[in-house]
Amino acid sequence: MTAIPEQPPRFRILIVDDEPAFTSDLSMYLESRYEIATAHSVESALQSAGEWHPDVVLLDIAFGSAADEGFAILEKMRALPRPAEVIMLTGRRDTDAVVRAIKSGAFHYVNKPPVLSELTNLINLAAVRSYGARRLAALESEIKRLGGDLVVRDASMLRVMKNLEKVGPTEATVMISGESGTGKELIARHVHELSRRASGPFIAVNCGAISEQLIESELFGHVRGAFTGAERDRDGCFALARGGTIFLDEIGHAPESLQVKLLRVLENREFQRVGSPEIIPTDVRVVAASSRDLVEHASEGGFREELLFRLNVFRIQLPPLRQRPDDIIPLAEHFLALIAAQTGRRGLEFSPAARDYLLQHPWRGNVRELRNLVERAVILAEDGTIPVQLLAADDEQIPAVLPPYDDAKAVVLQRFQRAYIARALQETEGNVSEAARRTGLARATISRMKGELGLGAP
Repeated sequence: MTAIPEQPPRFRILIVDDEPAFTSDLSMYLESRYEIATAHSVESALQSAGEWHPDVVLLDIAFGSAADEGFAILEKMRALPRPAEVIMLTGRRDTDAVVRAIKSGAFHYVNKPPVLSELTNLINLAAVRSYGARRLAALESEIKRLGGDLVVRDASMLRVMKNLEKVGPTEATVMISGESGTGKELIARHVHELSRRASGPFIAVNCGAISEQLIESELFGHVRGAFTGAERDRDGCFALARGGTIFLDEIGHAPESLQVKLLRVLENREFQRVGSPEIIPTDVRVVAASSRDLVEHASEGGFREELLFRLNVFRIQLPPLRQRPDDIIPLAEHFLALIAAQTGRRGLEFSPAARDYLLQHPWRGNVRELRNLVERAVILAEDGTIPVQLLAADDEQIPAVLPPYDDAKAVVLQRFQRAYIARALQETEGNVSEAARRTGLARATISRMKGELGLGAP
């Protein structure tokens, strides 16, 4: 088993200074410890900070022709979506400038020429802080996205969860198989959360949703000029996922050329950006998924057997929802509570007939179909109970299970009441007293039913 690294991957350091000799000397000293990039203009500095995602920026206060150009760059860098920690470099003994830098969000400052041991210590402190903040933000984002949808009650899924608890903390490559909509990405995220990479990024790529011409660039990145439209260097998903997990969904749709490169990544833990001869080491865990039978696909020549063996180190087979009957109602109630809260429709519940329908439905779209159906029912619900009619499609027959008499009667009665009271109000131009006189109902009854049935002005 591959050992899990105790330390984060090599930190990225961006040196921003308009003195090429200084940046060259400093780069030569630091490149044995860190990944180094340099910038000698405002445009290249901001572009590198926004696209290369350094952990630390070394920024000259007196950068450029203007005395405060460095402060302007600092402000723009701190406003980026993924800001790095910035250490200001100054050749002046100007206390005011140093104070201004710290107040503007700089991590610290160093006098030029720097004492290299002091600079290295500061870089390490800033990089650990930047790395931690980025991983924490990634984790919080994934927790929000998960939304607690991993609801498990059925025995078959409980066995799956026990296997996940065993494989999650390892570095083993995981292969998840199952029909479309069974929750393969959710399971992949759970593997990530159980691992020691949980504080790192989780990057998901759908190999079946990206064209063959772009998939390699999406995964491995490219260099400027690699193909038409490649106007600048760009990191791919394997670079963005360093220290974390990459999820390759629908891996069965990967073209032959990509399969060869993925095999190299899994065997040698390295890759090349499109158009570049440079070999880049990678520090990611791979979790893959497929809704098609890859063993059969490989036997037919559509998938490389060597890659299948590398991916199939630990296989998770997700049963379809129709084979998980004990999960259906808990999942439906979970989605109902979640969607009702999001739409301000709290207090909703399924009628007995609706519950019977949920248990009888074939769920060809699995959990995804269930969620979509519940969301539609929440939108259409007129009171606190969701009847079976809101779950069944317009052209779908009500399930063979006969609903209780009172439940079926209530649905028909509500439709009649709504149509009858609406017509009475329409004919009397909304005059409740006149409607009461014509219908023989009490005025208070008309008013109450008008509110309960959601009838506004005609």
